[in-house]
Amino acid sequence: MPREHNNIIIIFADTISFRIFGTTIIVLNSTGVAHDLLEKRQNLYSNRYRPPMVVSPKLMDTQGFTAFLNSNNLWKKHRRAFSTRLNVQSAAEFRPLQEKQCGLLLQRLLDFCTSTQSSNELLREFYRTASSIFLDSIYGYELKSADDPFFVNVVILNEHLAKAAIPSRGSETSTMTLVWFVLATVLHPEVQAKVQQEIDTAIGSNRLPTFSDRPNLPYLERVLLEVLRWRPGIPLGAPHISNGEDEYRGYRIPKGAIVIGNIWATTREEKIYHNPEFNPDRFLDPKVPHPLVFGWGSRICPGKHFFREMFFIEAAQILAVFKLQKLKDEKGQVVEPETRVTADSGVPRPIEFKIQITPRSSQHVELIHTAA
Repeated sequence: MPREHNNIIIIFADTISFRIFGTTIIVLNSTGVAHDLLEKRQNLYSNRYRPPMVVSPKLMDTQGFTAFLNSNNLWKKHRRAFSTRLNVQSAAEFRPLQEKQCGLLLQRLLDFCTSTQSSNELLREFYRTASSIFLDSIYGYELKSADDPFFVNVVILNEHLAKAAIPSRGSETSTMTLVWFVLATVLHPEVQAKVQQEIDTAIGSNRLPTFSDRPNLPYLERVLLEVLRWRPGIPLGAPHISNGEDEYRGYRIPKGAIVIGNIWATTREEKIYHNPEFNPDRFLDPKVPHPLVFGWGSRICPGKHFFREMFFIEAAQILAVFKLQKLKDEKGQVVEPETRVTADSGVPRPIEFKIQITPRSSQHVELIHTAA
């Protein structure tokens, strides 16, 4: 995790084991070890860690939520339902809704162009878009405004969950990833300019990017992959539980051990990703694998295809019509946004930063007005 703290140390080991209150906790810090245990032996590590506070009927009562189910028959039914509705082919059915909500997002961002924007304001707008897509696609419920009682209550709930360090998964992780994308393109204006040049060359400025343009935007794809690697949504993943006794490399893994696939560490393995700093061009090398940020085995995130589609269309359309720039202070000095993470969120969230959002041209303003 990118926090500055004097008590944080780096342990160069692909596997770490320790005990807390009699419970064995094993952290897997390399792609190879995570693959060996959570992929090859997934049947033995398919149960989920279920914190009492989270699943207790007297407290949060989430024991019926898919993410907190053990690998029982109910979980298998949930999994089949997700696989049917959110596979690669089915996820494409949501594209019209995603494009519509993205167009509405562009119009709201245009209203903000007269003032400086903080990342917290962007976060709320991105969250509104994600919530609108999820609610409409799952429940057929359409958010009419930011004052919609349902939306307001969900925002409050997520703020409480964040302070309890419990990520609310889909909407929060997708929203925060887009905030990190904005920060990355502001910190690296050459990357932003290159994406915009690619969009202008492949599409022009007479229309917004659509999903059909995706094969023609390879550089943008590399940028999105690098954002996922640079700031994975859930750095430590969702903890697994060993269903029974196991042995790995001569070490005993007891039944009931908490096993954590350390996504943050795997996306920074020096032998795979040389230099952890932001660099989309690393993926020009076909030997560099896509970052494994959605988990492993049978507990891999079922919404990964849905998320990737949403991330693409939002990123493509935002950069197609807007310039995202650093601010200057009253002395004309550029204010550099920080990349450190706040300590009060279950999903890594950047310390609040401010940027300037402006339309790329009057033609792009007209394009925004016709969106959605």
